[in-house]
Amino acid sequence: MAAQHLRARASRPELQRYTLEFRNGELLRHQDPLALAQYRSDARLARVHPEQPLQLAS
Repeated sequence: MAAQHLRARASRPELQRYTLEFRNGELLRHQDPLALAQYRSDARLARVHPEQPLQLAS
């Protein structure tokens, strides 16, 4: 089983998400660490941007 990084918030853990940017300008948003690992070796991948956790109104 793959390790997954969790971010704890108040009462529920949340998985870190990433936006993947490819050389052709395509974006894949809200990807989990497993998807990121699969795309790391893809020569088309230009950048990876960690996403900020959503702030829910209370």
